[in-house]
Amino acid sequence: KIPVENLILRNADTLDEDWPIDPENACGPLSVDAVTANPPYSAHWNPELHTSDERFRQYGLAPSTKADLAFLLHCLYHIKPDGIMAIVLPHGVLFRGGAEEEIRKNLIENHNIETIIGLPSNLFFSTGIPVIVMILSKNRAASDVLFIDASQSFQKDKTQNVLQASDVQRIYDAVIARRDIPHFARLVTKEQIVAEGYNLNIPRYISATQEEAPYDLYALMTGEIAKDELESFADCWQQFPQLCSKLFTADGSYSRFRTEDIAGVIHADEDVAALQSDFQTQCQGFHTYLTHTLIDSPTDERTHDTIAGTLFQTFRQSPLVDVYDIYQAFSDHWTAIEADLTRIHEEGREICRQIEPDIVLKKNAKTKRFEEVMVGMRGKVIPLGLIKQTYFPEDLAKIEELLRKADEAAANSQDIFENLSEDAREAIVKDDDDTKYELKKLKAAIKSPVDLIADDLAALQQLLHEIDAEKAYKKKAKAAAAELEKKAEAKAQALTDAEVHDMLEKTWVTPVTDAIQSVMQRVIDDFIHALKDLEQKYADPLSELDKQEQEESTKLKALMSELTGSDTDVKALQLLMEEL
Repeated sequence: KIPVENLILRNADTLDEDWPIDPENACGPLSVDAVTANPPYSAHWNPELHTSDERFRQYGLAPSTKADLAFLLHCLYHIKPDGIMAIVLPHGVLFRGGAEEEIRKNLIENHNIETIIGLPSNLFFSTGIPVIVMILSKNRAASDVLFIDASQSFQKDKTQNVLQASDVQRIYDAVIARRDIPHFARLVTKEQIVAEGYNLNIPRYISATQEEAPYDLYALMTGEIAKDELESFADCWQQFPQLCSKLFTADGSYSRFRTEDIAGVIHADEDVAALQSDFQTQCQGFHTYLTHTLIDSPTDERTHDTIAGTLFQTFRQSPLVDVYDIYQAFSDHWTAIEADLTRIHEEGREICRQIEPDIVLKKNAKTKRFEEVMVGMRGKVIPLGLIKQTYFPEDLAKIEELLRKADEAAANSQDIFENLSEDAREAIVKDDDDTKYELKKLKAAIKSPVDLIADDLAALQQLLHEIDAEKAYKKKAKAAAAELEKKAEAKAQALTDAEVHDMLEKTWVTPVTDAIQSVMQRVIDDFIHALKDLEQKYADPLSELDKQEQEESTKLKALMSELTGSDTDVKALQLLMEEL
């Protein structure tokens, strides 16, 4: 965190009037250790006023209609010789010609550019264009440039794309490692860049987009699967040596599926079961570690990084799973865990036994404004719902059974209403909506069954019985829920130290390790899904379709030959049969 006294806010045009200025040397620029910048894209400026400006003298002047690289050079000028900077820019700075090409050339020749990271589109609310992050420094000995294509690394959130914690970590690790990563990162020599005319467009060097396997012509004709397409599952065949022969029969370079039960064969494979068992053992070990780290040991601001380091060390070599998916499973729960830990540090561990009003925002139907409303009580750290599940499962089961019976009664009443005779229905429906009944009319019709036959009266009586039953069950469920709420609140405040430990483990640790275990399950499910897609891809070979067409044509001709009619009709049928 930056101390408040070190924060200096200034609103000005930093291109026309250089800033920051060294407070100890009013005439000199301030040099800093690091700069992060997100300047306005393609801003206009007047380069003619800066022909002798020290910031741009060594590199060149950006064009008047695109000041992107002027902002970059401004930031580069203000970092120390061993400093570093990162700047967000539009992709155009990587490949546009003219003055920008000259600036790029000078940046590359001076070894200033360390890394270029391509980000997904729609990350910002203000613009949907994809952008880059460029990392630069001064006095750098190495001349290579690391290109990272993170354009596919995001989570879709409605119309916005979001970088998840795992996406950020993957990018960070690639920047630190500075090595080639297939379809993600590539370290490119200066000589290669010069050969490309100083063009830094990311797709020239690396692309995250993987081409789909093309359709194999022979496979389309026969329904068999080409060896090349099966080799796309090479990691799985290596991990499950016997599985390929269980799923496919091979004939040279092509194979056929042995079974339609792809999922069943995969789940029954001993190697698949062994992998899942080994992964579960790893998860159990990590569960023990998390329990010790979060509950049994002091925590501080470094706890997250410590856990993350252990997580990567534990799961990085796990077969088939992406360790960043595991890291995301942990990160999804960390925000809530961290909030609890912060509160415990501030208020003491005793708050694990305390409850407080549960305040939510609700929209006032009259004022149309959102207001804070108390909807009950909640545990400060340990959820009351978890208390109920752990210590009062029978009470929960009783409430669920009452609600189930209420739903059953509601379904029965709806079924009775939908099957009423026209006379019975007319007697009870609402005046403005004949798809719904009116309880007052229903009771009146039963009390004074005018023009209703015995069967109709019995149906209405049964309908009222089901309605009353639904209300009764819901009333009992509500009373039981209120009673359970009191029991849970009392239990929460009377937890022993051992019970608090158990509850914290179930609140913090179990959700994390459950989420991590689901990563392996998704890997197996995705493998099954991919094989089913492959099966479907060649499910209808053209040779079989041609054969079916000929068979159907023969059947149709036989049927048409039995038709009779006028001479003209018969002649027309003969012409049609010739076409078939």
